[in-house]
Amino acid sequence: SSLSLSSTAEMAVGESKTKVNEFDSEEDLSVSLAKYTADLSEKFAKRRGAFTVVLSGGYLIDCLTKLVESPYLETVDWGKWHVFWVDERVVPKDHVDSNYKLAYDGFLSKVFDLDFSSFFKLLFVLPMLFLTTVIDLHILFILLCNPLQPLFLLLWRVPIPSGQVYAINDALSAEGAADDYETCLKHLLDNGVIRLSTATGFPKFDL
Repeated sequence: SSLSLSSTAEMAVGESKTKVNEFDSEEDLSVSLAKYTADLSEKFAKRRGAFTVVLSGGYLIDCLTKLVESPYLETVDWGKWHVFWVDERVVPKDHVDSNYKLAYDGFLSKVFDLDFSSFFKLLFVLPMLFLTTVIDLHILFILLCNPLQPLFLLLWRVPIPSGQVYAINDALSAEGAADDYETCLKHLLDNGVIRLSTATGFPKFDL
């Protein structure tokens, strides 16, 4: 059986036009989703300085695995990401039923691991800066086009800031957590991180 990935191409009041792509395997689906997400991330990070992503539980996290592999792990501007959940169970974040835990174990932890210490960054970056003063920049470019290039790119990337991962407050009751999350979304709307849909009047996310 084929797998499908749908993306909303256009949304209007009372009308939705959706493009559906079908894939023969989970591998093909994951590869396509990674490229689609990376392209959207680049687009909105440049346009708005932020990329808002809404995650769910279940199969979606498995489909995102290609995004935390080369070349996307090194090239996506993770520091612009803001991560939300479309649904969550009222359980501690480390509970087996938590959608946050599912996303963290399968996806977010791979991005958080990009957070190299400043000390190790300096050990690599300072010699490179020195090289730019003593050799031709063209030669430096050639040096970077070798197997060490992914490491160089990683060192210039930052992980998704923990303050931009919006999990529920698991210390609150179900109603309290819902109210707290609503307050958080309203604050981000006021700050321009989240946009408001002119068609529905509800928050609008990039993915």
